[in-house]
Amino acid sequence: MSEEVSNITKFVGDWYLARIYLSCKHRFHLGHWEASVDQKLHELDRLYSLVHQEASERRMLVLELIVVALFLFEVASTLFLRH
Repeated sequence: MSEEVSNITKFVGDWYLARIYLSCKHRFHLGHWEASVDQKLHELDRLYSLVHQEASERRMLVLELIVVALFLFEVASTLFLRH
């Protein structure tokens, strides 16, 4: 079909091709499809943001636990070395 349209444009012109593309756009409801894809992309972006934020919070919790463990190790080593 695309090859036929390309051959037609050699004889008729680009305006005919534009009309065919517009009618295909309306017939296949591409505007609705584009809106649906945009909505899904927005939802995926929101989901990615939530997952990224949760991963960052977990990472910060692990780092805080490491700092506390190092502090406790320092205190314990100081107490045991003095005795």
